[in-house]
Amino acid sequence: MNSNTRRSSPRLGWLGPLAMTAGLWLLATPAGAADITDELRLRGRLQARYGFSEDFIDGGWYDAIELPRARLDGRWRPEDWLELTLEVDLADGIEAKDVFGEVELHPLARFTVGNFKKPFSRLKLDSPWDLVIPERGLLDRFAISTNRCGGFGGRELGIMLSGKWDGAVGLRYFVGVFNNPLGEGTYNRDYVARLELHAIKGLTVAVHANHKLFREDLAEGGIGSGSARRTRNLFGGDVRWKLDAFVLQLEAAYGDNLGPGQDDSAATRVSNGEGHELVGAHAIASYRVELTDTFSLVPAFMAEVFDADLEQDGDTAVRLAGALNADLGESIRFSLSAEGLLQEAKGYDSPTRFYLQINLAY
Repeated sequence: MNSNTRRSSPRLGWLGPLAMTAGLWLLATPAGAADITDELRLRGRLQARYGFSEDFIDGGWYDAIELPRARLDGRWRPEDWLELTLEVDLADGIEAKDVFGEVELHPLARFTVGNFKKPFSRLKLDSPWDLVIPERGLLDRFAISTNRCGGFGGRELGIMLSGKWDGAVGLRYFVGVFNNPLGEGTYNRDYVARLELHAIKGLTVAVHANHKLFREDLAEGGIGSGSARRTRNLFGGDVRWKLDAFVLQLEAAYGDNLGPGQDDSAATRVSNGEGHELVGAHAIASYRVELTDTFSLVPAFMAEVFDADLEQDGDTAVRLAGALNADLGESIRFSLSAEGLLQEAKGYDSPTRFYLQINLAY
């Protein structure tokens, strides 16, 4: 388990034999041969990590071996306009991740239905295997991916309309309505929209918004029996500029604090301003150095500011993170990473960490 607490997801017993069979098939298949046909692709990916973290309580240090992710996924595309995706994670039991279908009627009209990420935050939408800084950071953990009501950008059951237009100014849009997270019976609705503009080669500017409705059990808060309907909003934007080997990514968000997830003790300490405003922003810069056709080095740096409650003093954190990534072909990445809080805020666990992570794709 990594430091980010997992949100409870369904353990799909019927997927066990299927996942095991697919895994054995993949292990027995030569690298690069996972595309069975043009219509069907099977893939396996794994992340393993060994590192040292500072204990935020007693100030000591501890080491740990972690398996943040172990994924099997399949994609079936029987027609050019139809695609089905199934992804499960095996790092902690069998956990469903992406389970959705896509139908493209026109480049401007593509429907997605199932369980998938909400179109909020470029960093969240990026695959964890493509991240140059392995941990997405505080804004993602305590707002976008929090395990309460699916967060503002986590995976949920939904239906989404998206499309793209390649004109003088390229445009992509996403509009979706999302239900409860897969396997959870709590009530919540998310109305999410994202707009991306491509005006200059290599430059993408995007804005996004999430309007969330959910019911809160008043008895748990000591107010009395029954429940109340709540609304929360989060607004944000991001910029990605790619200039040859250099990539700069900026992102910011402002809105309401959802409160802590049910299992995250750190979020309980940090996100105690439920219903108050939060703000967060980060910048990530990286540069790819291609030493050979199959070996590249990618140094990266991230700076982040996050305040979980603008009405409370002493909870603003400034986080710095750096990584040196070594890519061997398209299947292996080693990441030597370090991160810590330049300004310590109360309640944030593991303020300083050093670790070596390996990403495998087969």
